[in-house]
Amino acid sequence: MKKALVLVTIAFLLLGSVVFADNGVVENSYLVMFKAKPGASDRAAVKALGGSVNSEYSIVNGMSVTLPNANAVNGIKNNPNVLYVEEDQIYSIAADTQPYGIGAVNADLVWGQTTGAGVKVGVLDTGIDYNHPDLDDLYVGGYDYINNDSDPWDDHYHGTHVAGTIAAEMNGSGVVGCAYDVDLYALKVLDAEGYGSTTAILNGVDWAVQNGLDVVNLSLGGGRKSKFEENAYQAAFDAGLLVIVASGNDSATQIGYPAKYDACVAVGAVDASLTIADFSNTGAEQEVVAPGVLVYSSFPMGTGVNSSATVGSTTYPGIGMEFAGTTSGITGTAYDCALGETAGDFPAGVSGNIALISRGNISFADKVTNAMNAGAVAAIIYNNLPGGFAGTLGVEGSWIPAISMSMEDGQAIAAQTPVSMTLVNEPGDFNYLDGTSMACPHAVGVAALIFAANPSLTNQDVRDILSNTATDLGAAGWDSIYGNGIVDAQAAVNAALGM
Repeated sequence: MKKALVLVTIAFLLLGSVVFADNGVVENSYLVMFKAKPGASDRAAVKALGGSVNSEYSIVNGMSVTLPNANAVNGIKNNPNVLYVEEDQIYSIAADTQPYGIGAVNADLVWGQTTGAGVKVGVLDTGIDYNHPDLDDLYVGGYDYINNDSDPWDDHYHGTHVAGTIAAEMNGSGVVGCAYDVDLYALKVLDAEGYGSTTAILNGVDWAVQNGLDVVNLSLGGGRKSKFEENAYQAAFDAGLLVIVASGNDSATQIGYPAKYDACVAVGAVDASLTIADFSNTGAEQEVVAPGVLVYSSFPMGTGVNSSATVGSTTYPGIGMEFAGTTSGITGTAYDCALGETAGDFPAGVSGNIALISRGNISFADKVTNAMNAGAVAAIIYNNLPGGFAGTLGVEGSWIPAISMSMEDGQAIAAQTPVSMTLVNEPGDFNYLDGTSMACPHAVGVAALIFAANPSLTNQDVRDILSNTATDLGAAGWDSIYGNGIVDAQAAVNAALGM
């Protein structure tokens, strides 16, 4: 099974005596088909080779057996009573992809206790694509304070992405959110360009209070201190609403507004290694942090990107480069083109095929331009540091399809080159984003799990639990970089339940 980029595939690698290998098969386990129904002599033959019988079947003349090594496998293949031997394959359920942030905040560890059912969560943002298959069964309603109507449709993408991290449904496809059973409300307070006024935002906050919401997500910031705002947020908190806000993306040592207000919970961003993101604001009001780098979540349908490279039976996830060409699938031979700096980096065979290029030294646009000049029909740029990244080609143009990829996956492909590959870069319903905007909904999702675990808790109780159970990062105890640490759903829910 493949673990790549920041997507985490859930699997038990060890279950009793059964070990799942990374190549999609069960280690040392084989399916043996016999010419006739196997009997005592066939069982004895398996045992003589140092193996054991796992199962016998009534529907076929076969057994599942464990064999210790290749010699034993060859031995059973040479048995005149055997028709053929196959490896025992791994199958998985038709499952939601779990973005790395869900595991990083331990949300998946409490789904046996709480999934957020009954908790009213509001997303104050650009709206929500409430027809998205990962959100449609959760959406309850809301209001559009930009267009002044009751249809808070997302004409941007930001709000839909935020909503997916909080609550994407566990429906067998797409992604899954931290608290996938909440009642989801959309308050459109930002326009199609991502901007909104204090008026619109506070209208949304007021609506949330009037309609009895429990917690709201404000992945927005800017402006400066306002006494009016400060009083409004405090009044909302006093009325029982928990307001959780992104700390800001200015790389500043001051938390942005409205996160800076005492009544709001300020959330900073960390990456997959739980290191503070270089863009994340820090400061005295930092309360907690959560994953905010390369977060994979829902996008308005058809406006996201589906990007990958498939080699044999292995699919390596990628991220479409901004402005790159699209394709539902280009099949060709991938060639290692080193750093893609000069014509000499591109083998002659790359013409009409796919260029695999390492990040570094020159711009992504220059690398892809050089690949195009060499005749490549698609390109992959893989990271020169652990993990993945999102890149841009800078300007619109007649670019070939180009995707970025993690260092680990790029190196794995490079070791196989030249190798046949199918590269995809097409419109989809999901995408990656960076920002404290992406960290904030992780904290909101955990707060929803706390509320659902113990409905008698007040918003102050939930806020205290969120902070007091966070896993400490950075300097011991609270600090201005990580606050109290990364939110921890398991510890928080246990605290809510008095465990």
